[in-house]
Amino acid sequence: MTNIGIFKCETCGAMPGEEHSPGCGKPARVMITPDMLKVDDRWLKKPAAKVEDTGAHYRWSFRLRLTDEDVARGFVDVKLDPYRICKTAGMEGGPREHACKKLLRGTSKGCTERRLIKEVRDALDRWEEMLEEEGQ
Repeated sequence: MTNIGIFKCETCGAMPGEEHSPGCGKPARVMITPDMLKVDDRWLKKPAAKVEDTGAHYRWSFRLRLTDEDVARGFVDVKLDPYRICKTAGMEGGPREHACKKLLRGTSKGCTERRLIKEVRDALDRWEEMLEEEGQ
């Protein structure tokens, strides 16, 4: 795991266990002190007021009943095919599912990125035509 710079010296950029640069004016080595590792317990407490979850529309769940064998293994395999993903996201059938399926497939069938963009754009254009035909 790499140190993402949380504990580096603000003056010279030395990381824990490294020597400070000459003229930095800090002690010889960067040390991690216990107060650097304290947890801000404000994050552990439940908020007093209900906070609106603005990202809820991006979180979907798919439930699967576990067999005794799955429990013994400690995991279960779930195939994430485009149709299951669309069903879970509430996009069953029609041009929306078709465009989503193409995006999820990507270039796995050997088409180029440009070809993929054209196919998705064509599907979206047809969807828009259908909405116009239906007066929406």
